[in-house]
Amino acid sequence: MNYKNISRRLVLKQLASMSAIGAMGSLRSLSLYAEERN
Repeated sequence: MNYKNISRRLVLKQLASMSAIGAMGSLRSLSLYAEERN
């Protein structure tokens, strides 16, 4: 087990969770925007 591999995996996990949170936020804002338009 390399420390490099472990840190890279942790960074990828953090990036994935951040992008997932960002996608959820953008979807929420888009739905709010659509509700305001209607």
